[in-house]
Amino acid sequence: MGGIRKEREDFIPESGPVNRNQRVLTKEAIMSLLRKGRHTPREIAEHFGLSVNVVSELIDELVRAGRVRREAGKRPLVRLSDHSEKSLGEK
Repeated sequence: MGGIRKEREDFIPESGPVNRNQRVLTKEAIMSLLRKGRHTPREIAEHFGLSVNVVSELIDELVRAGRVRREAGKRPLVRLSDHSEKSLGEK
């Protein structure tokens, strides 16, 4: 099969989300992963096949929105914020 590969709207290139919808979907996917436990930005990046810089940028947006928290330490971890955990428990 030859021809030009059509890009799917929900396909996220390694360089990161290119439109608003992709950014939203990627942040939701990160939140879903964090529901299972804490992860480093590098682990998140490897899980989704994205660069650490892209993941860090998305995490910063989630931190500003109050959805996740960064934990300082030898291994900088990211986890759901207390508010996000409570919201999930109510569903």
